[in-house]
Amino acid sequence: MFQPLFARSPLASAIAVAVLLAAAATADAQDNTKATIDGGLQLSDGSYAWTVTNLHTAPIVEITFPHYLADQFHVPKGWKQETTYLVNVGVEERPGICKAIAPSPDAGIAPKTKGSFGMRLSRKRAPRGSGTVNIRFADGTTAAIANVELPVAPSNLEAPMMIGGFGTVLLIFILARRKRRKRAEEEAAAVEE
Repeated sequence: MFQPLFARSPLASAIAVAVLLAAAATADAQDNTKATIDGGLQLSDGSYAWTVTNLHTAPIVEITFPHYLADQFHVPKGWKQETTYLVNVGVEERPGICKAIAPSPDAGIAPKTKGSFGMRLSRKRAPRGSGTVNIRFADGTTAAIANVELPVAPSNLEAPMMIGGFGTVLLIFILARRKRRKRAEEEAAAVEE
């Protein structure tokens, strides 16, 4: 008789949940018709660097990067910045944003050109992940670029999933050992008879 995959074993259930979560995480559609963002974590020093390419007809005048545990934000020369929750004494440790704002459309990232942005992390290391960066153009249009590599806060699911995964492995180990012990006892009983 047909049994669904999740009814067969705890391991199959854990794998099915992991596959569904991975599919949901990659389901974000890229809005890369107006702009692209290349870059991410720089392994040499643990900072982040991105190159933003404007594919739209109007200049980019604002860009917002989410962050976790950043302590500095680097923007093109002349641009202003607004940040929340940069690591500093007395600042709550939580996710924030780093927003770069061009002082005028002429100072923005012109069509078919690129701009550089960067972020330095505090000594603490944030989990490496991805998120959505929001862009605003001089003509008022916006773009949401998904799947940009960013320093992210640990998700509320990470700890339970790690514990659940460890528990599943431990359960499999215990069941396999119990099965081996039972088989050894049956073989010993067969030899004695």
